[in-house]
Amino acid sequence: MCTRYFMDDAPSELSDLIEAVMRTQLADQFVRNCGRPIITSGEVRPTDIVPVLAPNKNGARTVFPMRWGFKNPDHDSTVFNARVESVGKKPTFKDAWNHTDV
Repeated sequence: MCTRYFMDDAPSELSDLIEAVMRTQLADQFVRNCGRPIITSGEVRPTDIVPVLAPNKNGARTVFPMRWGFKNPDHDSTVFNARVESVGKKPTFKDAWNHTDV
């Protein structure tokens, strides 16, 4: 299924990042509110909580726990598929699409 991916057991170069995300207050909130662990290896499915590298408020690359998928602004649901033809126009994906540095 295209919305899933697999993470091997954390290689040594990622172990510091994994440990850092597990120590955050945000990680505690995710686990407490969602009642699920942060996934650090194995198959990752939509709505799983995983470590993600992203810019912090100051623009520095930081590791955060995040839920896999996009929050649908019109419903209380998670969206994880988009068409490349319209992703830059859809409200759910437009901001992320237009601000990607890849």
